[in-house]
Amino acid sequence: MTSPLTFINCEPTDSLSSHDRGLAYGHGVFETMRLGQGGIPLRQLHLQRLALGLDRLVIPVTAEVVNQQLDRVLRELPGEGMVKLMVTAGGGLRGYRPGGGEPTVLVQWYPAPAIPAAVSLQLCRYRLPANPVLAGIKHLNRLDQVLAAAELREGKQGLVLDQYDRIVEAISHNLFVRIAGRWRTPPLEQCGVAGVMRCYVMETLMPELGIAVDEQPLPVAALVDVEELFLCNAVTGIVPVSDVETVGRWPSQPGVDSLRRALLERLPCFAA
Repeated sequence: MTSPLTFINCEPTDSLSSHDRGLAYGHGVFETMRLGQGGIPLRQLHLQRLALGLDRLVIPVTAEVVNQQLDRVLRELPGEGMVKLMVTAGGGLRGYRPGGGEPTVLVQWYPAPAIPAAVSLQLCRYRLPANPVLAGIKHLNRLDQVLAAAELREGKQGLVLDQYDRIVEAISHNLFVRIAGRWRTPPLEQCGVAGVMRCYVMETLMPELGIAVDEQPLPVAALVDVEELFLCNAVTGIVPVSDVETVGRWPSQPGVDSLRRALLERLPCFAA
């Protein structure tokens, strides 16, 4: 893999202070963004979620200021690939209480990953705990995802449940399913990440295509009734699910194929 290009506070370096609160406490947020078509196609949605995360974690910088720094760094990066933007609370006094330091803005570029034709899912034993204060945002503490991913076998992606055996998301994607002819996706008020692509699919793509979609709890037992399903995120776009281990297989999914084509017409950078 090509080494990432790293900029910290707009300077080309990968040296971060050992006193940074992002390292010490996971006190920060991040966005992982597809780069293409001369920029970041879903940039405004990323900035909206970033602003929410900065506010929730009491990090004293605005998304507008971070966006200005991102602009400066993007001039130094290739025009295609993937960009990871991290904002931490910076250095400061020892202890949990926020304050005392300037936020750190870290930008990394990676080559764009290959987009699979379909993915195979494995149900994870690890359960996501409820935390409505942190639900939705993309904070730096990803231990839930690390522990879930530690269970995965080769070639599998993980499907994660909450404490009540309801589906929340995949480890790094959101999930949509079609049951009885209607699309639905799990609500994320208690846990999980409100993905940028999830937002785009729900609020822009599906409405433009005249497709109804609901946020509804999805018990894991309901998977046996699923007619079609796909994962999505802001790096890979829409990816069909071929099977969920021990539950079922979906070799043909015309609805997902149609959605994927519609996405690529609007945002060609998500082509495999």
